[in-house]
Amino acid sequence: MTTLLNIGWQMMCQLPTNPARARPFAKISVMRIIKCLLVTLSAVIFSGCSDTNDDTESHDPTLSFPDYRMINAPSTDPDMPWYINSYFERDERWRFEASTNLNSLKLGMYELTQYPYQEPTQAQAEAASKLVQDSFDIVERNGWLSKEKALSDGYEKMYGDPVHFVNVEYVFDGETLNLEKPEVLMYYKTREGDFLMGIMFLAIGERGPQVAGPLTEWHFHIDRRMCYERGVLPIDTIDDRKSCGKGVPNIRSPEMLHVWFFDHPDGRFATTMGLSEEVLNFGIRQINEYQEQRR
Repeated sequence: MTTLLNIGWQMMCQLPTNPARARPFAKISVMRIIKCLLVTLSAVIFSGCSDTNDDTESHDPTLSFPDYRMINAPSTDPDMPWYINSYFERDERWRFEASTNLNSLKLGMYELTQYPYQEPTQAQAEAASKLVQDSFDIVERNGWLSKEKALSDGYEKMYGDPVHFVNVEYVFDGETLNLEKPEVLMYYKTREGDFLMGIMFLAIGERGPQVAGPLTEWHFHIDRRMCYERGVLPIDTIDDRKSCGKGVPNIRSPEMLHVWFFDHPDGRFATTMGLSEEVLNFGIRQINEYQEQRR
């Protein structure tokens, strides 16, 4: 369809680009204009009658989708550019996000910052502590240390993920980093049952705010195998025909920020989710002790 239309336009409709050969528009024959319109109309009719798949939605996840499916665009602020780093490669080399081709990124997690190679200031360290404490206060007040209470309040297990429990209403409410409404609670299976080790915030359609400077590095996932509700929440897996039974394919997840309620080996906002039994036991003890101190 597009090729046919372009050819017709170039042959019949396009004006000369060489000034020496260009004629005044008023002198273009009426017949040429009519032919132009007929070619364009024929292309439209042909596309409507064709039994090709041009008009069906493509399920190739490497294609660029409309803006509402592209969760975050690279920052255009020249004063505070964003930098990106591959978490799994651990190369510790930050590069400009704006110069990164989204389609070239491999399966994995990528961290983001506006503060590459910078140490946090005292004010940023204090902001980090406050974010963790305030988040825990809200979780405790709502009774979400209990998974059963969280489920009754609208949280549900995320597709294909035994740890993340998501509140769909909070995901699509248009708010970012509202501590009263964390989009995701992270429960780990332990000897003491399902234990809340931390929470996760999502930034939908905007950048994740680094409220504690370099300490609060947001991250996103590249996964071409999944289908997403509104391009955001995973709800299905792409099948052998590269199509989605539910949802739509996407390349990049929304930006997300973990907030751990214990001293995670990689920091209170660490990207990594893998917790060994030793780390889990340490975290449980620390969280329980913190609760005891507050009573």
